[in-house]
Amino acid sequence: MIRTQESNSGERTERSLAFALGVGSVLYGLAELLEILHQAQFIDGWWTVLAVSAVFGPAMLLAGLAFVAPLERVRIAAGLLAVGYLAVAALALVAMPFAAVPDDTLWIYRVANLGAVAAVLVWRDTAALAYLLASVGLATLANAHGVARATGYEMVQDYTLALALSAVFAICSWSALRTAAALDRETAAAELRATSVAVDEARERERNRFAALTHDGVMSTLLEASRARETPVLARQAQRTLTQLDEFRSGAADAATVDLNTLLDFLRTTVQGANVAVMFTVRRHPNAGRLRMPVDVASTMTAALAEAVRNSARHAGSNRVDRQVIATVGEHDIRVAFVDDGVGFDPARVPTHRLGVAVSIVGRMEQIPGGSGTVESKPGFGTRVTLTWVDGASRA
Repeated sequence: MIRTQESNSGERTERSLAFALGVGSVLYGLAELLEILHQAQFIDGWWTVLAVSAVFGPAMLLAGLAFVAPLERVRIAAGLLAVGYLAVAALALVAMPFAAVPDDTLWIYRVANLGAVAAVLVWRDTAALAYLLASVGLATLANAHGVARATGYEMVQDYTLALALSAVFAICSWSALRTAAALDRETAAAELRATSVAVDEARERERNRFAALTHDGVMSTLLEASRARETPVLARQAQRTLTQLDEFRSGAADAATVDLNTLLDFLRTTVQGANVAVMFTVRRHPNAGRLRMPVDVASTMTAALAEAVRNSARHAGSNRVDRQVIATVGEHDIRVAFVDDGVGFDPARVPTHRLGVAVSIVGRMEQIPGGSGTVESKPGFGTRVTLTWVDGASRA
C-alpha cells in the first residue's frame, strides 16, 4: 500500500531523501556512463535505451520535484524508479545471450541500491523488504546470465554482496523516516500534554476561585446576617455575592476554558521550548483580566505560534536574529504577534503544498471561530506573524 500521510518532520525528511536519491542516481549514472556505453555493444540496443530511461529518467524527476511538487508526485517519481528498475532487471535476461558481456559485472547489477531506496520512499515496510529481496535477486540472475557467473557459489556470493550494499542504503533511509515519524508523534503528544496541563490549571484556578467566593462572599454574608439585623450594607453584600455566584455558574457551564494568566503561561512556555532567544511582551488593555478562552482555541493558537517560531529558527538566517512575541490582550480578544528581523521571504512565492505557512499557521487559526492569522514578510526585511482571536460571544 502506498503511504499518503504527510507530516511536518516526516515530510521534510522524505523530501530530503528523495532529493538525495535523485541527485545521487544522476551522479551514479554519469560515473557509470562509459561502462554503460561499453556494455551496450553486447546487449540488444532497445534494452540499454529502456534501462537508462527507466532508471535515470525518474531520478532526474526526483531531483527536480523533491522540494517544489506535492509529496504525492514525488512518491510517484520514486515509484517509477523502483518499478522501472525491477522491469529492466528482468528484461535483461532476454536482451542478451548467455555470457555475452566480457566484463566482471553488469552495470544494472551495480545500481540495485537505487531501486531499494526508491521502494522505501513509496511502500510500507514489508513491501519494501519484499522489493529489496526480489530486485536484488533479478539483478543477480541478470548479472550471472550476462557475464557467465553461473555456478551456485558465485551467484550466492553476488546476491549476498548486492543485498548487503542495498540493505545498508535502504535501512538508513527507513530509519530516517521512522525517526522523523516518531518525532512528529512526540511533538503531537507534547502539545496534547501541554493542553492537558492547561486544562488542569484552569480547573484548579476555578476551584480556588470558588473556594474564595464561598469564604469571602457566602460565609461572610451568612455570618453578618446572623449577627445583625438587615441593613443596606448587608443587602448590597448579599446581592453582590448572588451576582458573583451567577457569574461563576455561567462561566463553569462553558466547556473547559483558560483564564488570561494560564493562557499567557501556555504561550510563554511554548515560545521558550523552541530553543531560540525570544523576548515575550504582554500589553493589557483595561479589563483584560476578564478574558476567557476555550482550551481548544488556546491549544490551536499556541500550536500556530510554535510553528511560527520553528519556521523562524529554520529559515530566518544563520546570523544573529532578534525575535519577539507581543501579546496584546483586551477584554474579549487577544492578538499575538511574532516578529523577527531575519532574511524574510516572499509569501506569494511559497508553494501551496508548504504546510508551515498555509496550514500550520494561517489554516489553523482560520479553522477556529473568531480566529485569523496573517503572515507578512519581505526578502531582507524580516517576518511578522499575527494570530488573532475575538470571543464570539462579544460579537453577538
